[in-house]
Amino acid sequence: MTRIALNNFVNGAPLRQVYWQHPMKIARSGLRAWFIWLLVNAPAFAQDAPADHFLESDGLRLRYTDEGVGEPVVILHGLTSSVEDWIRNGTVSTLTDAGFRVIAYDTRGHGRSDKPHGTEKYGAPEIEDLVRLLDHLGIARTHLIGYSRGSAVASGFWALHPEFRTGLLDFLARHAGNR
Repeated sequence: MTRIALNNFVNGAPLRQVYWQHPMKIARSGLRAWFIWLLVNAPAFAQDAPADHFLESDGLRLRYTDEGVGEPVVILHGLTSSVEDWIRNGTVSTLTDAGFRVIAYDTRGHGRSDKPHGTEKYGAPEIEDLVRLLDHLGIARTHLIGYSRGSAVASGFWALHPEFRTGLLDFLARHAGNR
């Protein structure tokens, strides 16, 4: 038997309830939760996923996708996110349907890109990864969409490499205060 403690609140006061359950009952309940999660998220998995491509940058293998035609838009994910988040939330398909070429990549340490150790491997080197990616794809000017930490990379990129700027307003969302 396994003891499970749940904290509930009744009229604002904590009420501690203790339940005794058999381990198989707990396992079945976890399996049910996983199955429900899978059913809810199945439409996202059913979408045609963009093809993965990889770029060698500073000795690291970085994963990116390149979809659509038109003016290029690079989308930069936030901390602990990846390209899959942009696909799942519909950003990639919305932008490609609007006539943009959408480049999304897993920054170093995220998703299917290599994960180097050491703080010196992050920050400024990530900006140079973006420059190498744009050079590799033959993109001279681009729009940027950055979310959370991606907006910090985008801000640094614009500050150090204004020659890539399209001249149009680019969206940079910081995590705090944008809910």
